[in-house]
Amino acid sequence: MSKINVLLPFKEKFSKNMKSSVSITVEANFKESIFKNKITIFGQNISNPMLKDNFFGVKKTRLPFVSKNVHLAKSMCDEINRLNIEYPIIEIHNRPFLLKIIKKKVKKAKIILFFHNDPLEMKGSKSIKDRLYLINNCSGICFVSNYIKKQFLINLNDNTNKLHVLYNGISLVSNIKHKKEKLITFVGRLVQEKGAHLFLEAVKKLHKKYKDWDFLVVGSTYLGTNSKTKYSERIRALVLELGSNVKFTGYLPYQKSRTVMQKSEILIVPSIWDEPFGLVVAEGMLCGCAIITSNKGGIPEIIKDKGILLDNIDVKKIISSLELLINNNSFRKSFQKRATEKFKFTANNSARTLDNLRKKIMME
Repeated sequence: MSKINVLLPFKEKFSKNMKSSVSITVEANFKESIFKNKITIFGQNISNPMLKDNFFGVKKTRLPFVSKNVHLAKSMCDEINRLNIEYPIIEIHNRPFLLKIIKKKVKKAKIILFFHNDPLEMKGSKSIKDRLYLINNCSGICFVSNYIKKQFLINLNDNTNKLHVLYNGISLVSNIKHKKEKLITFVGRLVQEKGAHLFLEAVKKLHKKYKDWDFLVVGSTYLGTNSKTKYSERIRALVLELGSNVKFTGYLPYQKSRTVMQKSEILIVPSIWDEPFGLVVAEGMLCGCAIITSNKGGIPEIIKDKGILLDNIDVKKIISSLELLINNNSFRKSFQKRATEKFKFTANNSARTLDNLRKKIMME
């Protein structure tokens, strides 16, 4: 049977407290897969990786002008060739330009490419020529949303059965139940496109009126650190301007941020860019939050009618939506209930779909 080799982007740190969306998804799919004993995950060498028995860490190259991602891909290929695996499956995450390199080094590989971001903004998939090459040389191509698939297909015909939407799968929350508190939370990276500033501008108008509610910002610009940037300092300054019921935690490890969401009555995801999937939205739904978010990118596919979806999101719309949820308990509770009902973005569902694709490709 083919051995399955998962290639992470080099920047990913496959650890419990440093994992970002790609690592979260890979870990979740692994834990629910029927192929656990066949999978090796290749990534940047770190001291305490998740899934130690299945992780192969590669150190940074000391050679000047050599791409870290190329070095990682070649190291993976060398290991596959060393083990003399005849028909390996190689799963490339978010680095389409590595396909040509891998095809040259492991000629009998069956390759699945995963897009977690807009293909039109990525090296190796920007042009029509690039994308036709990917279709012709991959056994399968997976996209985290229909939105991302549609971006890939711009100026192309969808006349292939190689393209698949594989939504990110979320691991189920722990059995520990956290009582909901009068807490309105933003969770996300502190970058302009995530919209934390819009939330805080709205909070300026609300925090004195609703003193029995807390308003919380969770996140940092870079995972695992509270290093300062111009934008993060702007957010910190905005919080300090406001009252004692407005708080800023900075970076929190993944599980702690999930606990905060479980305690929050309301979660706000005010993205002003086209989110490829909207992982925080899905996590918030699973945690039973009433969600206010933007009608951008893949988010509408996730939230549908289970939250408040705002076109052209701005401060005024956030204020009116927050007041609607704060002042109407039954309305708020109905969204919280609907968020968890028939929740389909689970790791189990995602892993089952991926395993079925792997089985199909193994038989080809």
